[in-house]
Amino acid sequence: MSEIWQDFAEAKEYIVDKNPVSPFIEVWHKSGKTVAVNPLVRFPKLFLPLCQEDSGLSEEEERAIENVLFHYLARMDRLSGFSLSSLRLFDIQRDIQHGLYGQRVQQWYASLAAKDQYALLWGLEQSRYEGISHYHMYRVLMQHFFTGTKVYTYEAEHRVLVHIPEEQSAEKEVTAELLQDLLLDWLWDIRLFWKWPFGILGKGQTMHIDGMVIY
Repeated sequence: MSEIWQDFAEAKEYIVDKNPVSPFIEVWHKSGKTVAVNPLVRFPKLFLPLCQEDSGLSEEEERAIENVLFHYLARMDRLSGFSLSSLRLFDIQRDIQHGLYGQRVQQWYASLAAKDQYALLWGLEQSRYEGISHYHMYRVLMQHFFTGTKVYTYEAEHRVLVHIPEEQSAEKEVTAELLQDLLLDWLWDIRLFWKWPFGILGKGQTMHIDGMVIY
């Protein structure tokens, strides 16, 4: 987890990261004189108006305002201690590391890169505390771990169909299975399709001759 208050330096310039490496990470690189910050993790209402094309501000003015705001927010973070969201993330991380989610999840989490650990913690925090649907967070995290994944949920039939456009492997199977265990109802019928998509009648983009499975 990396937020602006961590390793904060008064002398550095803090600006909006317009191409963040991950939607779940606030600060990715802290080296150099300028630090790019993803404001959508914690401060979307504050920064979205500033980032509009019709803001009427020059690029130089935008950078100056962004820098002042991020410096102020970093100081507020330090004065108020951890944010509520950060405390929740640490709480979930502690539970995982102590095996409360099971030994498999504990070992898998330890093997993940920092950005993937943060994505998982953020997803669990959103579903546990913010009331975000488990099925929505399952879709978001599957698309994080497997780029291009499509998830189709059929509530009336208690069925979830997932197309993962990658070659199947034991390591990837573990990731998909544990995300399913953490976020989906075990009574539902969840079916994964690796590499080859399945055809859905009425959705033309899924219908490719000799390149699909009809379900």
